[in-house]
Amino acid sequence: MQGLKIVLKKPERADLPAIAALWGDAATMKEVGGPLSWPEEKFAKWFEKVSASRSDCYFLVLDQAGGCVGEASFHDYKAAEGTARLNLKIAAAHRGRGYGREAALLLLHHFFHDLDGQAMTDDIAPGNSGAQKLFLSLGFERLPEHKDVFFVRLTKDRFYRLNMAYFQQTMRRNKETFGV
Repeated sequence: MQGLKIVLKKPERADLPAIAALWGDAATMKEVGGPLSWPEEKFAKWFEKVSASRSDCYFLVLDQAGGCVGEASFHDYKAAEGTARLNLKIAAAHRGRGYGREAALLLLHHFFHDLDGQAMTDDIAPGNSGAQKLFLSLGFERLPEHKDVFFVRLTKDRFYRLNMAYFQQTMRRNKETFGV
């Protein structure tokens, strides 16, 4: 999926070192429990599971030069209910450039438009103020009955009502750039 600043790309086995570097970076993983370091066999099994899953959807976030700057995914997709949980991680060295916002917009559009999703949720760590601000700015609403986490929810209608200008701009750019 092509955005204005980034591309969402389905990972290939050759991308595993980039994912491992992202997960292993202490600054990137600070707000989500710390860095992860898995044995190669466990990592390969995770990749196979995610690649074949019908309830998980995983993308790498690439900058325009093709470098991996993060990941965007959803998991626990329940087709009958039209719900899933969001995961967004941008490498600490690449934050503040709008990559997370655009990755979320593209992934949410894929979920709501292509899969006819109805609501996306996430539980954000109480101390992760950057993610909280980003999600609220995208239209997610906090559900205060969840006291131990910053639990947010975004419906399909609210998403498109608040974010249509981005998609109009992206469509114009893609038409100019790619003739489509």
